[in-house]
Amino acid sequence: AILQVDHYNELFSQYGRHTSIALIRHIATLCRQNLRPDDVVGSIAHNRVGVLLLDTMPESARMVLNRLRWQIAANPFDLPDNGTLGLSVSVSFARVGGGVADSQLIDSCCGVLDAMGADVTNALSEVSEGGKRQSGN
Repeated sequence: AILQVDHYNELFSQYGRHTSIALIRHIATLCRQNLRPDDVVGSIAHNRVGVLLLDTMPESARMVLNRLRWQIAANPFDLPDNGTLGLSVSVSFARVGGGVADSQLIDSCCGVLDAMGADVTNALSEVSEGGKRQSGN
């Protein structure tokens, strides 16, 4: 799954690079706190967090990802000037077939992300700039 911060470009322009990096770390931390120990969370590019939900069916993934969106919205980011910033993310996900070895799983996930590449980037950009929150498979 890919979680993209809504209105990221405006946030980056207003608060700068260091705050934007801390904001992505905040989202990644919330994801880690709300996922299973075996699930994988990491930064993708400068405005996205990637999540691998291992051994998860699409409907369960949709519920987990919606729960993550709610957690992110419920936990504002602490700004350096002691203010807080409410956040929302747009979500996209794809299923990688089961029954593959761990090393193949990583390759498959990378392949899916590459294949989704421009389409997901364009779709998420449109959604996040509009501030709409959605998830799909």
